Amino acid sequence: MPQIVPLDEASDWQPLLERAQHAVSEGKLVMVPDESGFAIIASSLSETGGRSLRNLVEGFPNGRQVLGIAHPFVLQDYSDFHSQVMDRLVNRCWPGPVAFRVPEPKQGSLLSRWPSTCQTWAQTTEGRSFYCPSGEFLSSLLSRIEAPALLFLTNSPIESLAKAIQDDIEFVVAAPPRFPELPTMVRFFDVEYEVEEEGVVSKNLMSRLSGEVFLFVCTGNTCRSPMAEGLFRKMLADRLDCGEEDLIDRGYAVLSAGLAASRGSGASPEAVELLRRDGIDISGHLSQPLTEELILHADRIFTMTRQHRQAILASFPELTDRVRTLSSRNSDISDPIGGGMEMYQDCRDEIAGFLNELIDQIPPRENRPD
Repeated sequence: MPQIVPLDEASDWQPLLERAQHAVSEGKLVMVPDESGFAIIASSLSETGGRSLRNLVEGFPNGRQVLGIAHPFVLQDYSDFHSQVMDRLVNRCWPGPVAFRVPEPKQGSLLSRWPSTCQTWAQTTEGRSFYCPSGEFLSSLLSRIEAPALLFLTNSPIESLAKAIQDDIEFVVAAPPRFPELPTMVRFFDVEYEVEEEGVVSKNLMSRLSGEVFLFVCTGNTCRSPMAEGLFRKMLADRLDCGEEDLIDRGYAVLSAGLAASRGSGASPEAVELLRRDGIDISGHLSQPLTEELILHADRIFTMTRQHRQAILASFPELTDRVRTLSSRNSDISDPIGGGMEMYQDCRDEIAGFLNELIDQIPPRENRPD
C-alpha cells in the first residue's frame, strides 16, 4: 500500500510537488487530488509509466481517460481542429471540470514522438481528450511536467481504491473533492459538439456556455449602451419568437458595459422613459465597467464610437475582427447625457436603426436548427 499524504496537513506544497514530479519523470505513477476526486498520473514520455497506468485502470469501474494540460493554449500544439463553439467553450470552461475530445490532427503532432503505449492511451476512434483542471495542486503539478500527462480521473473513495492501487502507485496525495461528479466529457465534430458523458457541468449549462454573447459598449453604461442592450434583447426575442428570459436557452446573451463606468449606477431617467414607451423595461439596469473577462467572453462587441473601439483594441489588438462600431458606416453615436429628451430620442432612433441591420443577420426561429 503506498503512502497517503493528506494535503491539508502539508504546510508547504513544494516538497510534495517536487516528489510527485520526480516520480512521474522516472516512469512511476502518483495519485493526487482533483476537484472531482483523484487523478492517477503517468508521464506521456515514459513507456513504462504508460504501460503501468494502462494495466492499473483496466479493471476500474468508472473514470475518465484524458490528457492533462496546465494551460489551455497547450491544446494548440496537439490539435489543429478549430471551431467557434470550441473557442467559446474552451475560453469559458477552462480551467475547470470539463474534458474536451477533439478530432485527430490532419497533420502529425508532437504526440507522434511519444512511446507507442502512450500514443495508444491518447488516441481513440473519437479523438483525443484534453483536460485543463482548476484544482490548484493538480494544475501546479501539470505545469512542472514536460508534456501533457496521461491522467485517469476517478471519483471512487480512497478506501475502495486502496486494494486496486496496491504497490503500483508511488504515493498518494489526498484531499476532499469539491464536486461529487466526474468532469463532463464533451466531443467536438465539424461545427457542433455533444455532451458524451454528463458530469459536474450539466448539458443545460453547457448549452448556455456555448451561446453567442453580444456586448454593447459606451463610456458610462448609463445611456447609449443600456438602450442598445434593451432594444436588441427585445428585437432578438421577437426574431426568435421567444421571451427575453428565454434567450440564454436559445444560445444568446446580450450585455452592456462602459469603458469608464462605475459599478451599480442605474440607467438615465430619459433612457428608461424612452424604452418604456417601446414596451422595454431597463429600470433595473445597473452599470458595470468593461473588464477583461467581459471582453474575452464576448463574441461580438459593438462600440458607440470609433474611440471606444480603438481603446479596446489598444489592449486587445488580436480582437480586431470581434470589435466594431455599432454604426455600419463606422461613425460615432453621440452621447445624449445632459442634452434633454429630444437628444435622447435622436440617439435612441439612431441606435435602433443600426440594430435593425444587425438583427437581419440573425436567422429567424423557423430557419434555425432545433
